[in-house]
Amino acid sequence: MATQCEQFFGIQELVDILTSFLTQLDLSRLARTSRTIYTCCTPALYKELSIVVRNGKLNVFNSKTGMAALARNIQHVRKAFFGVEEQAYYYNCVLAFEKLQFHQPTDMYPPQQRPKWLPPADPLQHELVPLPPLTNLQDFFFTFDTANNPYKLPSSLDHRAMVAQLSWMISLNHRNLVNLSIADIPKYGVREGEFRDLCRAISELTELRELDVSFETREVDIFQTGLDVFFSCRPSIRHLMIHVFEGGEEDDEVEEEDDGDDGTESDKEGQQEYQSRSRKDSHKVRDLVPLPRRQEPLSNLEMLKLWAIGAQDSTSDILSVFAHCPNIEELSIFSLAGYHEVDVIGEYIGKMCPRIESLSYGSRYDSAANDSLPFRIMDALPAQQLREVRCYGRFAEATTLSDNFPRLARHFDTLQQLALHRTGSISRISIASVFRECNNLESLLIECLGCIGCFIELSDAIDGPWNCLKLRQLKVSISECGLPVEAGVKPYYSRPTPIALSADETRHFARLGSLYQRIGALTELRELDLRMVTRIGQSHRGTRLDSEWVFHAMLSLGDAEAGRPGFLNQLAGLSKLEILNGSVCLDEEEAKVTIGWDEVRWMDMHWPRLVKAKFLTHRKHITAPFQWFSDRGKDNQA
Repeated sequence: MATQCEQFFGIQELVDILTSFLTQLDLSRLARTSRTIYTCCTPALYKELSIVVRNGKLNVFNSKTGMAALARNIQHVRKAFFGVEEQAYYYNCVLAFEKLQFHQPTDMYPPQQRPKWLPPADPLQHELVPLPPLTNLQDFFFTFDTANNPYKLPSSLDHRAMVAQLSWMISLNHRNLVNLSIADIPKYGVREGEFRDLCRAISELTELRELDVSFETREVDIFQTGLDVFFSCRPSIRHLMIHVFEGGEEDDEVEEEDDGDDGTESDKEGQQEYQSRSRKDSHKVRDLVPLPRRQEPLSNLEMLKLWAIGAQDSTSDILSVFAHCPNIEELSIFSLAGYHEVDVIGEYIGKMCPRIESLSYGSRYDSAANDSLPFRIMDALPAQQLREVRCYGRFAEATTLSDNFPRLARHFDTLQQLALHRTGSISRISIASVFRECNNLESLLIECLGCIGCFIELSDAIDGPWNCLKLRQLKVSISECGLPVEAGVKPYYSRPTPIALSADETRHFARLGSLYQRIGALTELRELDLRMVTRIGQSHRGTRLDSEWVFHAMLSLGDAEAGRPGFLNQLAGLSKLEILNGSVCLDEEEAKVTIGWDEVRWMDMHWPRLVKAKFLTHRKHITAPFQWFSDRGKDNQA
């Protein structure tokens, strides 16, 4: 009669649930406990294969025993992470396996005819462990990053060879591949034949759901490169991210980079031998038949991250992309370089892609006209539809944001996230209407660091009620928060008690109290990053360091008898607060005088979930109250 353990491991569904919670080390230890468990757990043990060198760590290629075990179980691999050198080494192992199979064929791996355009094997001085090809991959992640890698293979330095190897690897898994990610393909070092092979391999992936691919190429080829990949995707695709950026050499033939290591004589001889054989192969006639251009729309596509668009790219080509994306819900797009028909393109996107709910826009150029593109899209979309809006990069004029807020206002009822990241200069914007009308807003991020970004004025912040009571994340920079300064007058906290505030100081503390009261009403808030912006001469500057300025009396309980104001009690509603950053550093003299044991105990009582706070920039200066606060599990060094 079977034991309970044998009964459990005899049910594959239970085994799958168990192994999903275990690490590779745990699985390895469990598999060694009995033959039955070994048989059940082996597929899970080899389900994920990562052989990208990181921080000098060893991987399976460093062990003949490990490679032999991989050869026996490679059919179980469903997810693989490869780097350039690892791909080249594995490719040579597969060639060794195919050579072995030619003489000793098996039913599991019958002989297959390789494409003639594949590069030759590398000249190696040691014997390889033959590895069967990976043919059951569902997830494949590949990077051309070669940093800190110990392998020295000639083909890994040949961009054409690597793209050819990669294309073949993808083709071998065309029936099962669901998720494909390829980072930093150096297209400038690849001929048209190799690039078409890669696009053709992508076009064979009938089950592909997610593609994330990035190319480095010359400026004139940027849009066409992305276009070729886009029209190679099958209708099964759901998430498509194409990044194409300028870089690399001007010539089609890229010389080997000098990494400062001359290598051994055998390395040099091997490199010369490989280059000689590669030159012979490069004269083979390539199949340059035009790529098949998909005609049917990507009806399943839900998310599209669009690559850069240049001044030389035609409006019709740009529109052809969106004509194939009728059902996208998430769009990420860069600004248009040059003077494209922004109104035409924006309206077309809104009409052809009416389901967009998330819109991200990156500006890299200095054309204010192009910065209106996301707002043209908002205008063309059905009202009250957008949930997320993110603008990042380099805007020419921040006034473009303020001028186009009426278009954004069409979506205030549904808007849940609004983020404005780093404009080309520091500029004031008005968002009083956002606080007042965005009832469903959960995240508001307005970034301003130094002389770059957007900020709001205190008068704008307290102009009306804050009805965005669902806010969970608030990051905002505010000007006009500094106390009025009079020559020869000591700061309020340094004066003898009872402190006498001037009329201007009294009015200013009242305005600050109004701001703190609004923040304290955000009872769902988890993260607060509140930063001061100060005027220096005729310009403004945001705080770069959390220790530069502190919001006056915000973290102090005050002292009525001494006449010292304090507004910490107004933040009692933030019981769910987990992270507090910004201009809240207690290294400032005002904080040292006005914040002590009472305030720390109050924070511990009213902010029980607080785990990170930028209270201190120098831990050696920690005061006794905050040392106690830290010992209770609060990380004052966030």
